[in-house]
Amino acid sequence: MALQGSGAIKISQIKTELGSASNSVRTLSAAAGKASPDAMSEFYSYSSTPATIMYTQYGDGGDANGRFYAWDAAGTAVISEYWYWWDGTFNLGTDTGVTFKAGYTVQVYGMNWGASYQSIEVQRNGSLLYYDCAWSEVAPYTFTVNAGDSIHIYNYGSCN
Repeated sequence: MALQGSGAIKISQIKTELGSASNSVRTLSAAAGKASPDAMSEFYSYSSTPATIMYTQYGDGGDANGRFYAWDAAGTAVISEYWYWWDGTFNLGTDTGVTFKAGYTVQVYGMNWGASYQSIEVQRNGSLLYYDCAWSEVAPYTFTVNAGDSIHIYNYGSCN
């Protein structure tokens, strides 16, 4: 359950949310994926429920591939590159094995080596967060993951 979005937050509430026995704000902040300097206000609306990223690629034109990178709150690479390459089938399926903590940064982009259009669509909790379509390559898009987010990245080898 997420912490409140305003007012006083107690260490005991943060400990419960994180399942931690520590009384150190630095230790709790680190466990939540937050960088220094530390403040109790960092925990407003915080939830320890991890976010999930699903990725679906549709190879309906050209040699489309989509990629994404991810960094934790300290800027350390968590995933340096994660991508699918179109193999001639229409739907390459969905990958559901990627989870993130709140505060992680994700960058997604797409490229079509087959001299065709490429599009990337990002949905957060079922709502459109980003969409772009371009000839050959979609410029990188960067966003921050919130606790409990359900992110779905769609990659198309055409404009959709």
